[in-house]
Amino acid sequence: MEEIRFIYIMGRGHSGSTALDGLLGNARDCFGAGELIPGLEPDIPLCSCGETIETCPFWQPIKTRLCDPDPTRWRPLITNLIAQATIRRFLRTFWMRFDDPQKRSLVDDNRALLEAIAEQANARSVVDSTKEITRGLFLARFLPSSRIIHLVRHPESTAESLVRRMNIGTGYKFQGTRYFNQSLTPLFVAMMSATWTIGNLLCEIVRWTAPDRVMRVEYETLAADPVTTLERVCRFLELDGTEMIGRVERGETLAMGHKIGGNGMRMQHEFRFHAATTSTNAQGTDSDRGLPPLYRWICRLLTWPLLWRYGYLWSASPVGTRAGSS
Repeated sequence: MEEIRFIYIMGRGHSGSTALDGLLGNARDCFGAGELIPGLEPDIPLCSCGETIETCPFWQPIKTRLCDPDPTRWRPLITNLIAQATIRRFLRTFWMRFDDPQKRSLVDDNRALLEAIAEQANARSVVDSTKEITRGLFLARFLPSSRIIHLVRHPESTAESLVRRMNIGTGYKFQGTRYFNQSLTPLFVAMMSATWTIGNLLCEIVRWTAPDRVMRVEYETLAADPVTTLERVCRFLELDGTEMIGRVERGETLAMGHKIGGNGMRMQHEFRFHAATTSTNAQGTDSDRGLPPLYRWICRLLTWPLLWRYGYLWSASPVGTRAGSS
């Protein structure tokens, strides 16, 4: 039996992973699962079809299969996968030995979940857009069938979203706590910028551990030239994306499918990939972002080494870089 390909999207929050998951999920013989790990948590129960895992016609048989013949298996399996994905486990995962019993257990759990999803979807590849970097490291080291997309988005896009949320009163969530004090917005922008830099540096470590199985994609490049970028991504992932790419080029709708976890975009039954739909200003300038100068310079000060590394320099879009650049 041909080994199932595990496609993992890794990166920071607000990077456009739900959109990329949706696109790849429309490639031939490929299923986009959404943010698989947080989506399996009990407090995020909804599939994009609107049903819970217990009632969804796609996910309920998967749970049944994983719990056969042991009905108590589901909770330990999910707890195991969720615990491994946290950033606190990064160093432990980096140094984990290949003969570690916990490693073997995690590999078995990942493969069992992957095979159950692939069988239910009748697919040879499964996309997981959880984004957690520690999970990417584990898959890079211990699951040879995996391919990892390091998805990067300009940090000022995230900063603008943060400032907007503070202004409308929805607050800034950090380490499980939500903050609403608008006077602390500069501090939150600084925290977000610092974590963007640290997170992407950790992604570079993941790429270093398995350079042939990790590809970097700048979201602005994807939005500006989706056809060329998706062609390269599909070649790397060994996917047949011909029909999907053609539909993107013609501006046709794509199916969202059964995704658990991800932003509000996943609750649409159908979507079209273009800048307006995906909240991307691929051709914009810094002034188009609407980010106040103070916050823009805080962001640049704390992210400039990787802005240069990823080709952003001082512009909104990557300069002289393409999907798959090293």
